[in-house]
Amino acid sequence: NDFAAMGASLAALTADDMVAIGPSLPDLAAATDGCFAVLGPGTGLGATAVLRRGGRWLVMETEGGHIGFAPQDALEIE
Repeated sequence: NDFAAMGASLAALTADDMVAIGPSLPDLAAATDGCFAVLGPGTGLGATAVLRRGGRWLVMETEGGHIGFAPQDALEIE
């Protein structure tokens, strides 16, 4: 899974390698615990979840193209 490989690379990334979705970028080098996502287009929607627990990186492969999208209101449809 190519996105699992990208998730495994999080430990080597710096702020210059990332784009924030939200107010700030995480300090991956300092993080001992956290939950991260790697998302992107490919032949479908690529997605991988990455947990940082006790200094260990745990990569969870997913199939993002199989995620359902069920908008609940006009804003989500937009």
